[in-house]
Amino acid sequence: MEQTQDGVHFFAGIAGWWEDGVIHDAVHNRTVNLKGGRGHNLAMDRVCEFLNAEFKGMLRSESESEINTVFVILLTKSLNQLTVSCNRAH
Repeated sequence: MEQTQDGVHFFAGIAGWWEDGVIHDAVHNRTVNLKGGRGHNLAMDRVCEFLNAEFKGMLRSESESEINTVFVILLTKSLNQLTVSCNRAH
């Protein structure tokens, strides 16, 4: 039931209840395109799942003293990929 209400709120919002900038962000910022080109969009929450899995895999393979370094590398890589995707979209 909660998902139904969320869906109704979303569609009501993009139908005109929200400001134009909010509508644009809600419609166009739901996906991430890591490869570039048409047809390569992934849901943003799915990309986060991929990043979490990659991070957990690296944690298993690294010593505890290197965990912070691994985290910073992954965070930087993720932010760079999202920045590139955003720049391509505009």
